[in-house]
Amino acid sequence: MDQDVLRALFGEQLERAGILIQPLHGLKNSDHLLELQLVERFIDVRVGVLADHVTDTGGTTMEDRTLRDLRRNRDELGRPPFDLFGLAHPDIIAYLDEGVIRLRAPTFPGWVEVERRWHDKRGAKLKNLAKVATDNLVTFDRATVAALAQQMADEMIVPRDDLTAVVQKVIQAANTPR
Repeated sequence: MDQDVLRALFGEQLERAGILIQPLHGLKNSDHLLELQLVERFIDVRVGVLADHVTDTGGTTMEDRTLRDLRRNRDELGRPPFDLFGLAHPDIIAYLDEGVIRLRAPTFPGWVEVERRWHDKRGAKLKNLAKVATDNLVTFDRATVAALAQQMADEMIVPRDDLTAVVQKVIQAANTPR
């Protein structure tokens, strides 16, 4: 789903910068991280990792800890670090515009409330909680998320909070020599 949102909202910019989006399906998926390391080592391409739910370098989320471990492992191997980028919200769907969502689900309470409920039920997937928060009127499956993101792009709606700034940092890093 992340790639659908990124392609809809920033696809042309990412393509111009030569950025390929390859989903990892969660930072816990070590197979995909290993693949990235192999690609970077044997093909000599710059690799960046974009993760959601990253607070900062000293943060305590699972994503914060995983990125720190990845950075430390790269240091121990004497490899240059991946470019690491973090989004503040627990899932990329939280950057979807509330107004666009409310066209499909008028009772959507908004992302602040959904994230508050998510934090209260820590461990529930945000997309599942968002579905509950909309009284099951919207299912945040891949097709719906892609359609919502495309509608935002068509209407030139800028995503909330840090997504645009982080994507600009990704593009800047891609255009900077190692």
